[in-house]
Amino acid sequence: MSQGWGQESVDKETSLYIEQLKNDDDWRKRSQAASALGEIGSETAIPALITALKTEQDEVVRLRASFALIKIGSPAIPSLIETLQHENVSARYSATFALSQMGFVVRASCSLLIPNLTRY
Repeated sequence: MSQGWGQESVDKETSLYIEQLKNDDDWRKRSQAASALGEIGSETAIPALITALKTEQDEVVRLRASFALIKIGSPAIPSLIETLQHENVSARYSATFALSQMGFVVRASCSLLIPNLTRY
């Protein structure tokens, strides 16, 4: 029973950090939220972290989001691959960085990575 309560606590904490990442005006707090989401490692944070890669103006926050996705690991790979197609070059570079740090740069992924990095 306590395990369920512990998970409820993690879910609540994850939700608070996601909200902070999305809506806080202070880049330092958004950055800290991204890092905390990586430490928690919850897959529910993946969409918010990917959104940060795509829309965040502050590069420190984007970098922290990248590291968080790296910590979350393989569940983030499909979303990162999808981000390789995004119009924002910073998002594509961040996704490429995260995938490479996860050891994902293999022959199959190179066909996705190279054209999307040189698109703009």
